[in-house]
Order: sequence, then C-alpha cells, then structure tokens
Amino acid sequence: MESSEGQESTLSQILLAEVPEKYYLSPKACLGILRRASVRGKELPEVLKKALERQAGGLTLEVEPSA
Repeated sequence: MESSEGQESTLSQILLAEVPEKYYLSPKACLGILRRASVRGKELPEVLKKALERQAGGLTLEVEPSA
C-alpha cells in the first residue's frame, strides 16, 4: 500500500488502537456476517469467526434451509 507521499505502508502500520464506537460492528451485523458465511458454505478464519461471535454476544445464529 502506498501513501500519497509515495511511502509504502502495511495495514498494521495504519490501524488505530482506539476508534470511535460509530465504527464498531453491531452484534446484529456480526451475526449477519456469520450467517451469510454459513449459508454460503464459506469457512471464516478462526480469529475472525471468534471475534464476530464474541461481538454478537447472546444473539443466536439461525440458518434457514434453502429451498
């Protein structure tokens, strides 16, 4: 990745440790990501899956069978 000055950056160099809550994924949004991955048969990276499950809190994943 290149910045406007032409210097190369990596994602880990530009991520912020503290961000406003408006940029957080809601529990419902996290559950939607998990549900869509399940319906499509996509395996999420374990770290991402655990983070989404943790953020989803007590919401449960219900996958409707396809017709």
